Amino acid sequence: MLAKHHARLPFAKVIGARYTLDDADRALADVAALRVTKAIITPSGTDSA
Repeated sequence: MLAKHHARLPFAKVIGARYTLDDADRALADVAALRVTKAIITPSGTDSA
């Protein structure tokens, strides 16, 4: 589904910020305060995809 609609709906642009699992509280606070639209929390301990 993502591949089919990627050109029309660029899902990657929706991501506001990436956080490590250690920063999950900050990620949730940023979303609650509307500083980011969507926070991605990575469990691996790094902020890379």
